[in-house]
Amino acid sequence: WAEHDPSGATAWALHLPPGQLRDQATQSVVFALVDKDPQAALSLLQSSALRPDQYGLYASVFGRWAMLNPTAAVEAASQLPQTANRTMVWSSIAGSWAREDPESAFAWASTLPDGQGRDNAMQNIFSSWANKDPQKAATMVGTLPSGQGREQAISSVAREWANLDPRAAVSWAQSLSSSSQTNAIRSIVGAWVQADPNAASQYVVSLPAGKVQDEAVAAVANRLGTNDPQQAIQWAEKLPAGTARQNALNNIVTQWAATDPRAAADFAIHIPESDNRKNLLDNVGRQWARVDPQAALSWVDGLGSVATRDLILPNIINVVAESNPRTAVDYISRLSSNEAQANAAGAVTWQWAGNDPDAAATWVTSMAEGPVRQRAAESLINRWGQTDPYRAASWLGTLPQGPSRDSTVVAYSRQLSANDPQTAIEWAQTIGNDATRNSQLESIVTTWAKNDAKGAMAWVAQSSLPPEVKQRLMKQGG
Repeated sequence: WAEHDPSGATAWALHLPPGQLRDQATQSVVFALVDKDPQAALSLLQSSALRPDQYGLYASVFGRWAMLNPTAAVEAASQLPQTANRTMVWSSIAGSWAREDPESAFAWASTLPDGQGRDNAMQNIFSSWANKDPQKAATMVGTLPSGQGREQAISSVAREWANLDPRAAVSWAQSLSSSSQTNAIRSIVGAWVQADPNAASQYVVSLPAGKVQDEAVAAVANRLGTNDPQQAIQWAEKLPAGTARQNALNNIVTQWAATDPRAAADFAIHIPESDNRKNLLDNVGRQWARVDPQAALSWVDGLGSVATRDLILPNIINVVAESNPRTAVDYISRLSSNEAQANAAGAVTWQWAGNDPDAAATWVTSMAEGPVRQRAAESLINRWGQTDPYRAASWLGTLPQGPSRDSTVVAYSRQLSANDPQTAIEWAQTIGNDATRNSQLESIVTTWAKNDAKGAMAWVAQSSLPPEVKQRLMKQGG
């Protein structure tokens, strides 16, 4: 209809009630009009009550218009209101114009105001230009001023040139400055590995060790790991020891764990420490726990090494705690040492306190005195004290004297010391252990004196602190 009777189709579309049918009719008429009468297509858009998510229609119209008459498209675009998303329109014009006449498109884009709109337009121009004449595009990109726009354009040239002749693209990239070279190599390898992963893999191995090789290896590892993680592992293990090899293994194992966490875990458990074994196991454990925590726990329980179990289990516990802290606390006892249990208890309590501090507090107070309770209580007060200091203080006031209460009061008074040193001191004075109490009081006064030396020193003078502590503080206070 719109091709044979554009006026009638336009009138029909504009008289439809707002909704999906009107949106579809407007789009159909616009696309039918744009090749014959782009101005009419634009007028229809401007007459329609477009939602923000439909502003892409402007880009479609101007992209086609620029292929037919770029000068007219540019003139019309300059009259658009900001609500029509000029940035998107400029990018569309730039890409279409540059397919036929990149030099003229470049000259026009150079007149645009600085900002993301100009940067995006240049990026599209250089993508099209490099696809036709990469050497000329590479020469012209060097004329751009330094900044984000230039780096985006360099990436575009590198990527398109790599699709045509990756080795020539590499030769050009090596002539660039350090930061631009890294950016270009990353784009080249990313494109190259899509087309010829074997050649790209051999190339990155030949690069000198450093940031550029690290980036290139990561790009190859991502590609190979997506298709065949075991083959990718074989490639990565041939890399020389160092950061590039570690990053490659990490990327591949992370992808592997998303599809076959048991196989990824079985591999990671046997690699040497020099390949960052701990980090690999951390990543696999977290990923597996998000999908199937029971399977991950069963695998960990079957490990012969206690030290390895203690290495992996905390990450699984932390992931479980994000959604089910009550279940997570049951796993803490599987850890072999008090230190490992204390660390896990602190992490779980921190998660729990963010959603249900009262329940977390009930669990903490149910534990026997010791390092696990101590770490959990400190974690609770640190989190709760940030969100609801009054309720946190009320709970703290219910704790019986003991090492865990002392350390929790230390944590709470530390929070208060910067803004309310007097209240912090009141809490610190309730610490049962003399050495811990005096140490914390000294710390609070030191902080207080930075903002109110006179008030802090007046308190010190009348306090019951040991003489040597008083002397030290008075000396600090001047």
